[in-house]
Amino acid sequence: MEYPNYEEALKKARGLVMRLEEEIGDKNQQLIELEHELSDTKAAMLELIVGLTEKVTARDRELLVLEQSYKDEIISRDRRLFELEQICRESSAAATVRQLMDEKTKLHEEYTKGNDSNLNDQIAALRDQLEEKTEALQYLESLNNTLTVKESVSNQELQDARKESISEVLLAEVYIWKFVKYAPKLLFVGTKLGL
Repeated sequence: MEYPNYEEALKKARGLVMRLEEEIGDKNQQLIELEHELSDTKAAMLELIVGLTEKVTARDRELLVLEQSYKDEIISRDRRLFELEQICRESSAAATVRQLMDEKTKLHEEYTKGNDSNLNDQIAALRDQLEEKTEALQYLESLNNTLTVKESVSNQELQDARKESISEVLLAEVYIWKFVKYAPKLLFVGTKLGL
């Protein structure tokens, strides 16, 4: 009567456990590499977002400076016009009044033609640039959110694969344990039955 070779069975079982442990190690390494890659991508995206935010902020500051300059010019013009009106009131000569009124009209026309259109063009151009940068920033934030979701899904898939591998190893260990535990009884029953 031949007895099963327990050592051979145990050796095979150990080989299976070692292969499964190696698979788990490989999957863990893949998970670590993916986590590093996602982390690097996220860091690059955040750096890009910060850079764009700084550019948008700089454009905002330029726009505020231009608006303040525009307001200062309006205040200066109003003061000059007020001074001219005061001179007109104080002067009794009709010619002086006419001359001052002409000067006032001329100043007003020069200001509205030259400065308004120039400043308005600059402000419009800056607003267009600001809008483009804002759209780019929103796109990058959307892309960052997509990457975050993909990272979460990928992490969940890797965690599930890791759990499945661990379950397979544990199941293999249970089968080996049962085999080792019940093998002598099976041999004994087999010898009793004449197998």
